[in-house]
Amino acid sequence: MPDVKLTENLIKTLKFERRIYGGLLKLAEKKTEYLVSNDTSLLSEINEEEGKLVEQSKQLARVREQYAEKLNTALGLQAGTPLEEAEKHLPEPQAAQLADTRKKLKETVMKLVIRNGINQKLIENALEYINFNLELLAAPAPEASVYGKTGAEVSSGGKRSMLDIRY
Repeated sequence: MPDVKLTENLIKTLKFERRIYGGLLKLAEKKTEYLVSNDTSLLSEINEEEGKLVEQSKQLARVREQYAEKLNTALGLQAGTPLEEAEKHLPEPQAAQLADTRKKLKETVMKLVIRNGINQKLIENALEYINFNLELLAAPAPEASVYGKTGAEVSSGGKRSMLDIRY
């Protein structure tokens, strides 16, 4: 049987991870608001905060993997065995705690994935709008007809766009 402290440490790590992902979820929700309101300065701040939390989540993931590996070894399971399988080999109070904590973490991560999908769509729509406007500005202006002395149409020269970019 594994050391009770090992399982407790794994559960604590999962709870910390859930807290980090909860923070990322709150930031993602704020990001949605700022994307809709087109507040780029606040978006930049959100991105910085997200970067810090992502780095913390990476560190916690490494710690969680170490504890999970130690737990699997103590239970006589292979190193890469999922926590769901390890739970089956734990005594009841620990197994229930681990299952509950793992479930809550999974739910939080799924909410974050959904929110990030919404934000991605908002960003893609904004980029499409920007590209559309750039194409309108860069496209040659429609050429007005110019007539000569004889009444015949005369070319007015080279076509120019609103953005006259020359290389």
